Amino acid sequence: MGFAYLLSLCSTSDAFVASSFIGIFSKGSLLTFLVIGPMLDFKSTLMLFSAFKSKFVLLFSFLIAVVVLTGSICIDYLFFS
Repeated sequence: MGFAYLLSLCSTSDAFVASSFIGIFSKGSLLTFLVIGPMLDFKSTLMLFSAFKSKFVLLFSFLIAVVVLTGSICIDYLFFS
């Protein structure tokens, strides 16, 4: 999740980057990379801070991280194991 946040690529480029890590990471972690990147990245966080209050941005970022992490763990457990 941190790598996707800092990398800040576009969603089409994320797919090519994720495909290069197929043998290294689990499919659930690659799913997390593909989902969190377009939803929350460094550039969008800066934009959110300029438009909203800090408390909202931090809560929003936390909720996105928790939902994506929980969902990808569940999907990895149910479909890929």
